Amino acid sequence: WLYRDNRNKFCLYKCDGRDDLFPELAPTLTVLLVETITCLILFDAFFHYWHRIHHLSRLLYKHVHSIHHQFNSPFVWVTQYAHTLELFTVSILSILPPFAIGAHPMSEWAFLMVAVSASVDAHTGYDFSLLDKVSSLWGGSIHHDKHHQNPRTNFQPFFTWFDEFHGTTFIGPEGKDKSL
Repeated sequence: WLYRDNRNKFCLYKCDGRDDLFPELAPTLTVLLVETITCLILFDAFFHYWHRIHHLSRLLYKHVHSIHHQFNSPFVWVTQYAHTLELFTVSILSILPPFAIGAHPMSEWAFLMVAVSASVDAHTGYDFSLLDKVSSLWGGSIHHDKHHQNPRTNFQPFFTWFDEFHGTTFIGPEGKDKSL
């Protein structure tokens, strides 16, 4: 996967010799949607395990991640209220998926806009999202609010399947607590 192409440039996936940073054409709508959704899924997986490790490690939680959890009831500015190391790591995790799949720059920007919007939405304290109403796979703000109330649950930022798989979904008083 990772190799040097004929222009002595490092490539990870799609290296066909053209200038991938400034393509002449936009991706098709299908390519844009597939790459954006793939990036969301990959980021969600990376973030779930990275986030979960920060809650399982007393050292990481105490010195890094606890800053983000100073608020039990999140509001929009809490999205970026975090330790510098955490912000840097999340930034790296955000650019890895588009790079890893060789996404078109427009797909990368679409992914980043959706990811930032979803992160801000998850920290608003309001239930604006429609996705969690039509699909149980999307967490939404209520899912993330419950994470801030019960920090050893609901680790995923967007979807819910890794939390379901690991038994870390917290539904609340109306449901069953599956915390660690």
